[in-house]
Amino acid sequence: MHFLRVVLGWILVFTLALGAVLWYVDPRGQFGGGRFPTVTLDARRQKMDLFRTFEAQAPVEGLILGSSRTMKLDPAVFSERTGLRFFNFTVDAAKAEDYLSIYRWARAQGAPIRRVMLGLDVEALHDDNMYFTNFRHNPELRRMLSQGQGGAALVGVSASVSRFKDMFTVDYLRDTLRVVASAARSEERVPFMQFTANGYLHYPGREQQRAAGTFDLTREVSACLPGYLSIYGGMRSLSPQRWGYIETLVREVQQGGGEVEIWISPLHPATTELLASQTRYTALLAETRAALEGLSRRTGVTVRDYASPERFGSNAQDWYDCAHIDNRGAELLSSRLLGEGEDTSGTGRPTSSLKTPLTAEGSPNGL
Repeated sequence: MHFLRVVLGWILVFTLALGAVLWYVDPRGQFGGGRFPTVTLDARRQKMDLFRTFEAQAPVEGLILGSSRTMKLDPAVFSERTGLRFFNFTVDAAKAEDYLSIYRWARAQGAPIRRVMLGLDVEALHDDNMYFTNFRHNPELRRMLSQGQGGAALVGVSASVSRFKDMFTVDYLRDTLRVVASAARSEERVPFMQFTANGYLHYPGREQQRAAGTFDLTREVSACLPGYLSIYGGMRSLSPQRWGYIETLVREVQQGGGEVEIWISPLHPATTELLASQTRYTALLAETRAALEGLSRRTGVTVRDYASPERFGSNAQDWYDCAHIDNRGAELLSSRLLGEGEDTSGTGRPTSSLKTPLTAEGSPNGL
């Protein structure tokens, strides 16, 4: 018995010591240490910090929501053309719960949001209903999602437990060793992504390569494809729960006196072709289009179909990889969203302009 107590004691001491080291290094920037470089980007946390500062300078009246596929839309352009002060609050791997929780969080900061522009990814409605890691670890956003349902304290505990639990994995230990080694070598690398004060995204390395004529789009597209194949390989249908978040978002924006516009975000043609041949992407896209058309009829929100680049005047060259448009692609998409160069063929026009608001109860599962 004595031997067992000694062994368990040493295991406990080792675990606490290892946890302290991992917390101190903080390779994924989850604990706010900032003592070492980080290996991943937590756009949720970064944009919440940026938004607080931006909102303190002047009220934010417009939000651009979506995933990294919408990060290149410049809020300054939307502010100039609409007269509303926009912030790009798109986050990595966004799902429908992010859209709703971020809108509620922004309102909770006092922002008088009058217009919401939502770039909807089909995979944001994935039927796995699993939270992305950075959302699972974010108690502020998770509390927004469970607003009015009680259990706010438990949400905070759950987020903290999830963060500490993820620390004790092989991947986390590998990331810790990487950033410590990088710091020891005093490496100064060009960051992959950077946000400006209004949430706009720069790709410093890629932009430098583009300017120098060394950017290899074919390689970037090929490297990106397996990830999307994995996402859609496991997606069988649209999640009613996640569609409920979309409908709730629309209802709350309209009840607050604001307007919502939703468009299906684009994929590179090579991605669409691969997904169509090996996954249910084509059927899922059709279901998304039908759900949005129904939402438009019920609520009057403007919905647009920009699932492929030709629908907003772009092509297969205006990309950084298989899913992320470059500056030219973003300018063309922004122009169409702001009503400039409107497509007269019927493929890119708003599908509805009905003005019937949702009922107070909404239609939480109205697929």
